[in-house]
Amino acid sequence: MKLQVTLQGSPIIKIPQGGKIKTDPLEVKVQAGEKIFLRLSSNKPQTYTDFGNTYDTTLTNAGIIRKADGLPRLRSSFTARRGWFCLDQVQLYTVKQPKVILFTGDSLIEMGLISDSLTAKLYRNFPEKVVALNSGISGNRVLHDAPEDELLYQTFGQGLLERVPKLLNIKPDLVFVFAGGNDLILPLLSTQAQAQLVSAEELAEAMAKVQLLVSENGGVLLWGDLFPFKLGHNNTVFHTKMYNNAQQIRRRLNQLVRGRGYVFHNNFVENNEGQLADTYDLGDHLHIGKEGGMKIAARLYKRVCLALKLY
Repeated sequence: MKLQVTLQGSPIIKIPQGGKIKTDPLEVKVQAGEKIFLRLSSNKPQTYTDFGNTYDTTLTNAGIIRKADGLPRLRSSFTARRGWFCLDQVQLYTVKQPKVILFTGDSLIEMGLISDSLTAKLYRNFPEKVVALNSGISGNRVLHDAPEDELLYQTFGQGLLERVPKLLNIKPDLVFVFAGGNDLILPLLSTQAQAQLVSAEELAEAMAKVQLLVSENGGVLLWGDLFPFKLGHNNTVFHTKMYNNAQQIRRRLNQLVRGRGYVFHNNFVENNEGQLADTYDLGDHLHIGKEGGMKIAARLYKRVCLALKLY
């Protein structure tokens, strides 16, 4: 079935610069597990600075083509990102009352390699009993908003600590977070962020604030501690005093939060040198690949099921 999306009855949809719109509802019955395809096209040249993206095509795929009348090819692999412009969310209405998981944080969430590994297993075993939402933003930090000194950095969004109260308006039963790495990495890259250095204690305090907000909202928080990272394939390139300090803060933070019940630890994806093991590394020494995402999902699956009372 093919249906036209409209805005106030018109098939021509204009989005104000920097704004959002909500299209008219479509009455179409969708079954759990059924695929939905959405196509957005423009017959005028567009200029964008960012777009949503995924690396994991298990649940979401996307494609971009530079012709308004063309159709993109939806490829499947875990080695390149697929992106989409403009589309923020699709709302589905149901008489069911599924448990809601909110995945949020930085690129480790937005890329889908962790979140979709876990979500796919939950959807398969508990159809119509759980729904997952992804609000990850590549480059997102916990304590500071996006730097302004480069266009790319400006897409990294409002700091997670500021975003959380608005995200909690959806009343998630479980909030699943990977964030904090960019608070350490961005000062190594951005001139503005160099004046926004954070300590392990400040990050640990921010995590506690998020846990309190989630708890007061009636939800459960799970927050992953920080993966090891390297910048560049040449190990000596970024071995400066600031780089080494960032590494020390990461290790210190993981020690500080070790006893917190809402924190889960990811040292099983590290090698003997304390870096991401090749098996789990996406290849950039910053991100977990599909094997790593599946490993983390397997470790957390039972914990998530118990938190959501799915058994």
